[in-house]
Amino acid sequence: MGYLDQLKQQAAQVKAKEMAEGRNEEQLQDKFDHAVLPTMHKLHQYMHEMTQQLNYIKPDTTVSYEVEGYGTFRDLAQNEYILGSYDKEKHSFFVRIFCHAPHKVRFDIPNQTQAEKQKEYLWKNNIPFKWGQTTDKRQRFIKAVFELKGEIIIEFTFSADYDRSAIKLNARNFAELGQKDYIIPPEKVTDEFLDKLAMYITRATTEAILKPYEVGSIWGTINNDPKEKLRRKILEEQQASTSPAAPPPPKTAPKVPPKKPAPKPKKPGLLGSLFGKK
Repeated sequence: MGYLDQLKQQAAQVKAKEMAEGRNEEQLQDKFDHAVLPTMHKLHQYMHEMTQQLNYIKPDTTVSYEVEGYGTFRDLAQNEYILGSYDKEKHSFFVRIFCHAPHKVRFDIPNQTQAEKQKEYLWKNNIPFKWGQTTDKRQRFIKAVFELKGEIIIEFTFSADYDRSAIKLNARNFAELGQKDYIIPPEKVTDEFLDKLAMYITRATTEAILKPYEVGSIWGTINNDPKEKLRRKILEEQQASTSPAAPPPPKTAPKVPPKKPAPKPKKPGLLGSLFGKK
């Protein structure tokens, strides 16, 4: 086969992949447009109505959190709900919930290194606080004093996941401090699911409705340009097929074990000498 024929064959393979990938991308785009996005709008509308009613009713819901460095932060009232506007470019929105404590709390950290870690921990979990430190006459660290402002912020962020054809949910500071990610197929977002989700968010039920959809941390950029994704994939495959293979490791001669030295002749023992043995 001549070199030109090889190029034609490679081009035909690329075109076939483009057609196959194009069909897959068309299916992804179709599901995104006709299943994922309508579900996102349905979710946003439901959350809009839910937050309106909750802010009017102001249910008496109290929660507690375990805070590292302090202990149990008790009796916070989950009583303020904010719905973010729908982002038409990113196809995402958030529900932010404020839990207010009846009073502020203070605690001390006697170690400077631990105090720095405590600040990072509170920032990471979006817990508002103030802090200061006391020193001796020589300006040496004695302790750090932290004051929690009496507020824990919960946030549910919903976004459309193009590649997975699903709803991506990031829940922050709900059951405990920290974040959890969920991937929810759009067909699972029924009216019954939405009611159970609202009961879960308002703590009217302990049913773990989101547990079946829990995944690891999966944040990334959603790319809605099928041609750009296909172009990158083909280029990566071509580079992998044309890159020279690593040379095999050089063969080494098998190691020959060293010869053992011949045993030295034993001298006759005392009894052997007496009885004439050599």
